[in-house]
Amino acid sequence: MMDYYKAETPEEAVGQMGQLTDEGLQAVYYAGGTEIVTNIRKGALKVDAFIDLKGIPEMHLIEVKDDKIILGANVTLNQIIEHPETAFLKPILDKIADHTVRNVLTLGGNICGRLPYREAVLPLLALDADIEVCAQEGVEIYKLRDLFDKRLKLPKGTFLYRIHLLKNRNTLFSRRETEHTAVDYPILHTVLYSDDKKRTVFMGISGFAAFPIYSVVDRKEETAEAVVKRMLQEVESLAKSDDRAGADYRLNLLQVHLNEWLGGKL
Repeated sequence: MMDYYKAETPEEAVGQMGQLTDEGLQAVYYAGGTEIVTNIRKGALKVDAFIDLKGIPEMHLIEVKDDKIILGANVTLNQIIEHPETAFLKPILDKIADHTVRNVLTLGGNICGRLPYREAVLPLLALDADIEVCAQEGVEIYKLRDLFDKRLKLPKGTFLYRIHLLKNRNTLFSRRETEHTAVDYPILHTVLYSDDKKRTVFMGISGFAAFPIYSVVDRKEETAEAVVKRMLQEVESLAKSDDRAGADYRLNLLQVHLNEWLGGKL
C-alpha cells in the first residue's frame, strides 16, 4: 500500500517530504510519474508515499519579467512551443515526440527523467539556464550546468520548481537524426550555440551515448576545423552502439553536424 499526498505550495511539498523521511518512509515527488510507475511495476523502485506537485499553480506558468523568462517545471513542451516569448525553443522542442505526447510531456519531467534522451535539457544547458530548487530551507537557485552530469542531480529531498532563461536573440542550431520516422527516438540530436563574440561554443548531444552530453569549448583563436576536431575527441569514447546505429556512424553524424554549423559560424 502506498500513501498519496497532494501539495498546493512548495512549502507544503517539502514539509511533507521531511515528515515522511523522518518517519523512515521512502517518498517521491510526483508530477506525471510515467517512469516512476514503470519502475515500481518492474520492482526497480520501492515507494511508500507519493507527493503530488501538480497542485502548485506557479509550476504550470510561463512568466516574462523584463529580459527573463521563467518556466514552471510542470509546463508542457507544447505550451513552450506555442508561447510567443519562447519561440526560439520551438525548432528543438517540436522535434521531440508528436503533438499529442507533447501536450502532456512536461519540461521538468523531460529534464528529471532517467530515459537516455531528455532532449529538452539541451537548449537550457546551451543558454546557461538557472533553476529554482525547493528545499526545506526555502527556494535555492543553481546553475543548471552545475547540477547536470549525465542526469539532473538534485540535493536529497528537493524538487525542481522553475527554470530561468534570458530572452534569446541568437540562433540555436539543431539537427536531429532518427532511424525511421521523425517522432522516433533520436540516433543523434545535436544542439550548438555560440555567444555574441563567438569566443565559446556550446555542444549538447542526445542519443549519442547512454545519457545526454554537453560541453562548452573555448575557441582559443582556433580555426573551425581545429574546434571540430577537439570537440569530437572530447566525446568519441562515449559513442554507443545499439541495434539502431553503431558508434562510428553516430560519430560521423556528429562530425557532419559540427562541420555544417561551425564551418559557417567561426
